Amino acid sequence: MATVTVRPSRSAVPLGAPITLAFQFVVSQDLEPLTEDYQVMVHFLDSTGEMMWAEDHAPSIPTTQWQPGQTISYARRVRIPVYPYIGESVVAVGLYSATTGQRLPLTG
Repeated sequence: MATVTVRPSRSAVPLGAPITLAFQFVVSQDLEPLTEDYQVMVHFLDSTGEMMWAEDHAPSIPTTQWQPGQTISYARRVRIPVYPYIGESVVAVGLYSATTGQRLPLTG
């Protein structure tokens, strides 16, 4: 379907502070047209894989308009919530249907 990359504007962020996340989706050359606009799921996981918080959103270009080989790039500024955790985290990104919950396969 697509290869996704997410790049944070910095590697360490204090609780309650803002951070900019740069997203890039490189759409597969063999993408079949999508009939539904999918949401981007962004889950922040602690070192054990537990989800601490989510920042789901609609991509900058609706997925029904994605074309084979196209690159979709955009940035979002988010605020790190005050959450009782200090340490490294993992950002997991995916696409899902807000209607059915179905997730689409991504690489990256």
